Amino acid sequence: MNSRERVRKILNFEEADRPAIDLGATRMTSTVAWTYQALKGALGIEGGHVRVHDLFQMLAEVEESVLDALGCDFAMVPADQLPYGLVRNGWRDFTFWSGQTFQVPAGFRPQVTDDGSLLVGDGSEWTDPVARMPEGGRYFDAIHVANLSNTFEIPHLDEKDWNVPGPIEADYLEHELAKVKALYASTDRALVVTPPFSLPSGYGGMYLWGMKMAMDPEHCREYMLAQCEAYARRARQYLDVLGEYIDVVVLSGADYGAQDREMFRPSLFGEIMAPAWKVVCDAVHEYDNVKVWIHSC
Repeated sequence: MNSRERVRKILNFEEADRPAIDLGATRMTSTVAWTYQALKGALGIEGGHVRVHDLFQMLAEVEESVLDALGCDFAMVPADQLPYGLVRNGWRDFTFWSGQTFQVPAGFRPQVTDDGSLLVGDGSEWTDPVARMPEGGRYFDAIHVANLSNTFEIPHLDEKDWNVPGPIEADYLEHELAKVKALYASTDRALVVTPPFSLPSGYGGMYLWGMKMAMDPEHCREYMLAQCEAYARRARQYLDVLGEYIDVVVLSGADYGAQDREMFRPSLFGEIMAPAWKVVCDAVHEYDNVKVWIHSC
C-alpha cells in the first residue's frame, strides 16, 4: 500500500495498514527552519537545502529525503505566491543569527536596524516595513496589527462593497494543472493544496467580526452566504480541472481559539458561519477523493 492509497482509505474511514504521517504538507503542520536543520542532522541527512518558503513563520520546505526518512504520506503543492508580497521565482542564501544560512525567496530584501533587527515590507522593492524580527528571533512580528485599536468601532460594509470573488482566470488554472500533474506523477504521496477558494472569516478582523455577528446577525448571514456561494463556484471550477489529482484542500488556517476560550460565542459560529461554510464544503465533497482541511487552535 503506497501513501496515496493509505491516505485515501483513512480519509474515507476505511482501515489502512498504519496511520498516515505528515510533516510540512500545510503551513500549520510544518516546522521552523532552525528545527528543520536540526532534524536533518538528527536523521543523518546531508546535502540539500533548508529553504524558507514562509518568512512570516520561518517555515522550511520539507525535502523528499526527509519525507522518506520519516515515512510521510502527504506532499504540499508549493504555492507560487509567498508571504510579504514575494513570489516563487528563485532562491538565494541569507545568513540569520549564529551564522545559520538558509535559502530564502530571491526577492527577500530585509533592512538591518541598529539593534540588529530585520525589517521586511511587501514585495522586493518595499519602502515601508510591515514586520520585524528581533536579533535572535525565530519569526517576524507584524509592526501594525490590523483592526486592533483602543476603541471598539464595529465595522459595516454595504453590499456594494462586499468584494465577492469572481471566476478563476483560465491562465491560472492552466499553470496550476501543469504544476499539480507534474507533482502527482513524481510521487505516490497524497497531494495537499491551498486553493484559490476558502472559508471566509468575515471582515474587520476576527474580534470585531464576532461583535458584528452579535449586533447585526442578518447582515452577517447574508455577507457570509454571498462569499461562500462565490467560493463554491470557484471550488467547482478548480476541481473540475484538478480534482482527480488532489486529495486535500486547505480551506481555513484561522485560529478561532484564544488561550483559554473561544474568540466569540460558538452559537454565533453555528448560526451564521457554519451554514455558509457548508456551501463550500459541499461543493468540494462533490469530488469523491477530495477532502477539506480546516485548522483552528
